Amino acid sequence: FVGEIVQFDAEKGLAEVVVKNKFAVGDTVEIINSTGNQTVTVESIVDLKGKPLDAALGGGYQVRIPLPAAANGYDKALLAVNL
Repeated sequence: FVGEIVQFDAEKGLAEVVVKNKFAVGDTVEIINSTGNQTVTVESIVDLKGKPLDAALGGGYQVRIPLPAAANGYDKALLAVNL
């Protein structure tokens, strides 16, 4: 478990994530959602000011990552890294 999606901007395709544990650009993550799980690769990470990051460090950081559109907007979805 590396993060919780707290908001999704469908127009920009960006999810705001509260980071719980480290994940990085290039990691394969699983979106755990009530409507089913989905696996995606993290293509980029930016902080809330728009600064690009190589990795999201754990413990309370909030970042944005691009995700494909979802019918429910990723309501209450979690992110887990595939090891």
